[in-house]
This record gives sequence, structure tokens and C-alpha cells, in this order.
Amino acid sequence: MTSKKTPVMLDKRHVFVTGLPRSGSTLLCQLLSHHPDLYSIGHSSPLSHTLGAMRAQWSKDSFLLSQLDVDFDRAYNQLLNGYRGFLNGWFAEAQEPIVV
Repeated sequence: MTSKKTPVMLDKRHVFVTGLPRSGSTLLCQLLSHHPDLYSIGHSSPLSHTLGAMRAQWSKDSFLLSQLDVDFDRAYNQLLNGYRGFLNGWFAEAQEPIVV
């Protein structure tokens, strides 16, 4: 007998700021860091590149792809929970409800 597990939920709301070099995105993050309900380190983060690298690696993993063929919903939910767990861990030190 299998039991339904509660999916991993994000602990925080996320705001992603992107911009070309010298466009003001770092200044915007620095300004947002002064808001009491926002957590912002005030400069660029490797988070986006890290998530992209994880996705690229998983997209070419033949074993993972075969699991998606066998039981798509389960494998997809595992990937989703993995990403959510990673994001929760990345911002574990933040006390604020919104991270930038």
C-alpha cells in the first residue's frame, strides 16, 4: 500500500531581479534590502546559474529520463520537490517572508 506524501513547499516567496550589466539591477537589490519584510543580499547571486546547471545536468541524465518514461508524475514530483528543497536550503538563513 502506498501513501500520498505532502509535497515540499517553498518556505518563502521569491522575487527574481534580472538585468543587463550597468542597468541598475544591483542598485534595485540594494534598495530592496532596506525593506523590513524582504531579504536581499544586495548583489548578484549564483542561484540562477546553479539552478540552470542542475536542470541541464538532469535533462541529459538517461536514468532520470527513463524514470520519467516509467512513472512521469512520481519522477516529476521528485524533481519539483528537489528544486523546492534546494531553494529552501539556499535561503535557510533568511528570517524575512520574501527573498530577492
